[in-house]
Amino acid sequence: MLTIFVLVDLNKHRLHIFSFPLLPMPVTPKPRVTKSRPAKSRSAKDSYHHGNLRQVLIDTTLKLIAKVRPENVTVRAVAKLAGVSSGAPFRHFPDRAALMTAVAEEAMLRLQEEVAASLKKAADKNPLLRFRAIGEAWIRWAVLHPYHFKVISDRSLIDSDASAAWRRQSQQIQAEGIRLLGEAQQQGLLAGVEIKYFHLAGRALVYGFARMYSDGHFASFGLDERQVDQIGQSLLDAFFRVPSRQTKSP
Repeated sequence: MLTIFVLVDLNKHRLHIFSFPLLPMPVTPKPRVTKSRPAKSRSAKDSYHHGNLRQVLIDTTLKLIAKVRPENVTVRAVAKLAGVSSGAPFRHFPDRAALMTAVAEEAMLRLQEEVAASLKKAADKNPLLRFRAIGEAWIRWAVLHPYHFKVISDRSLIDSDASAAWRRQSQQIQAEGIRLLGEAQQQGLLAGVEIKYFHLAGRALVYGFARMYSDGHFASFGLDERQVDQIGQSLLDAFFRVPSRQTKSP
């Protein structure tokens, strides 16, 4: 583009014409603003693509049990809460029993870990007190993992016959308890007591206590749920202070 100027010389009666290109005015570019995108949280679908769907479904089942009773849990409801398609869970769990059994297996693993930690702390005590330590672990586990406990305490929800892991974990805890009671009897701490019944009584005690806590029965006995640990210790104190009944000779 050209710009033309005309200059008139009046003295010499001459006309001068000048032309030169017109340069564009410089334009200052606007600073480019880069919008930061929020980091995407990993959804259940992301976890599925990373191969974690099985664990996501187990964790989601526990969340659902916090809202509804365990017997009302369905695989489709778990899938919906997890944010995956209704058919996705069936790649890992063909039915609700399989899903609940997986939850029970995880529950037993947590219980085993709690029992192992409790026995480690009681390693220097006599076998009867180590047996008590198993009971303390049982109560502590049920309080810390109430939804695991709800699943494992209802055998109609799980297929124990189909889970070798669940049976093995349960049998290991029982075997350790019976072994400790046998050792206690050899040391004269359980004279005249049948080990299998003493073991059953101890198991029934901690299981029943945990079930009463889980089902909200403490208030009817004037007990404060916030003091469950102290109440549990008092309960075990009462059980282990009961003098053993001597077997009478015929």
